[in-house]
Amino acid sequence: MTLALGMGLGSSFAIAMADGHPDWVPDPNRYMPFSMGWRWPAGFVMAAGAGLGAVGGILAMANGPWDITSPRFHFSGWACTEGGNAPQEIVYPTAAFDIGCDISTDRITWVPFDFAGSASFNMPAQNQGTWATANITLPKDSIFYLRPKLLIAEGQSYIGNYRIQKHRNEKMWGAADWTALQALMDADAPNTAALDQFYNTVGNASNSQLLLYGPDLMVGLGWDGRPIPIILNDSLVERQEIAASADARRNLGLWRRWLDEPDPKQGRLVGLIMGVPGSKAANELAGSGATIATRRWAIIDEVKTLNGGKNCWTGIAAIEDGSNDNSATLSTWQNAIYSLTSTRFLGRYPGTKMLAVPMPGRTGVGTSLNFQTVAGQTIGSPWSTNLDTVNDALRAGGGGRFADYIDAYAFTMDPANHGKFKGAESFPIGNVSGATTSSAAAKVTQPILPGARVNFETVPGTTYTTQIVLTCAPDGGGLYDIVLQGNMTLPDGAAVFGRVTEDGTHLALYGIMDCFARWPQAHKSKFYPVI
Repeated sequence: MTLALGMGLGSSFAIAMADGHPDWVPDPNRYMPFSMGWRWPAGFVMAAGAGLGAVGGILAMANGPWDITSPRFHFSGWACTEGGNAPQEIVYPTAAFDIGCDISTDRITWVPFDFAGSASFNMPAQNQGTWATANITLPKDSIFYLRPKLLIAEGQSYIGNYRIQKHRNEKMWGAADWTALQALMDADAPNTAALDQFYNTVGNASNSQLLLYGPDLMVGLGWDGRPIPIILNDSLVERQEIAASADARRNLGLWRRWLDEPDPKQGRLVGLIMGVPGSKAANELAGSGATIATRRWAIIDEVKTLNGGKNCWTGIAAIEDGSNDNSATLSTWQNAIYSLTSTRFLGRYPGTKMLAVPMPGRTGVGTSLNFQTVAGQTIGSPWSTNLDTVNDALRAGGGGRFADYIDAYAFTMDPANHGKFKGAESFPIGNVSGATTSSAAAKVTQPILPGARVNFETVPGTTYTTQIVLTCAPDGGGLYDIVLQGNMTLPDGAAVFGRVTEDGTHLALYGIMDCFARWPQAHKSKFYPVI
């Protein structure tokens, strides 16, 4: 991996790099987010199948770098759209549903959530939501476990937040009622087959890994004073991987991995991630009724009230939103970002230090190339016409709107080929050993990152067939056994390459790890001052 060098940084930044971060001033009585694993409910509704009215699972979450006491967990009766109208919060279950949840630090002793004196809560459909507490202390940097459950009528539609990660022993179960579901939980039973389909696949309710409902915003006491930036974002932050490639702390994508890295100078940070896949700046913090995109903001403001007027983030906002607002009309694209920044966000949170995020590009390729080469990528309008102008304006402060910027474009795109991603050709990872025919298993000569999308050179020099490698393990004889997401025929000796981008928009795992290495941890200094 290559490391990015100087990005035109000033003298104050050089001092921060040399001396580490400014002093942190703890405020142990301020409720703050403490985990990077949670997400807002978003996506699609699912219908409870026959005998599957009770749905639950286990999630393995990671705590932040300070001990947490008095944790509070929010549950919602709605979900955000993903795609064209995102992040509008207008995906609704068909009827009310009962919810409950337990928490554990060891996966053995479970503490039930307290919903205002009850172990469960009847959530009305479309309801803003409710809070629960738990009598538990979560040690810093530790893994803790959530066991959410919901009860609905057969055929009723419900919503969710989470795709379980099997390699981290997360699970999803369905049963006829809570008693039967609890038996599955107590036995740590295998995943319920009807709910365990399309693993590592994103789509809709009929072709995607299903979603487990659970808490969204999580806050607690004990904060040690380090920055907690708020991120207004789309899928370029929220989802660039699915399930099988999550790291040991449940992180998916570039931003979560970067923030969560325990850098010796800048530390491990927790970010307040507000967006969902498909989010548009034009839709965020706007609308009401059938176009509402303000429910999440009302929830974080409930924590502000709990904190006596202090936000559950620390005065820095990174505006990553904007890619989905792309337009052939330059002013339309720019104004979508600027109106969110200057009018709606700063109108609600005046005095916030705003960080611009110059956006990555988008490219396309012919099917047989599968992003194998740089030369085979094409840049379409408006990415070839307006992106540089929009990004240059963001770097220049956006007409006084931004105090600084974090250059996602520079970390993501190929520095030697403007507007394009590195090709998979930059990441050779050995060869197939022994031909396989219509099999989801194969042997390779070098280890492959689990969950990575890779290109197999199935026809030398012309055809690169892509597949996700779910697992990779030494076979004891010098080779590595891999399990693929789907069946495919592989010729003996086929070259293997780490795919950089999933689709010319989102990064694949090898691209994420390359960008992670190029994005200096010292850029965390841009998240000061802490207020």
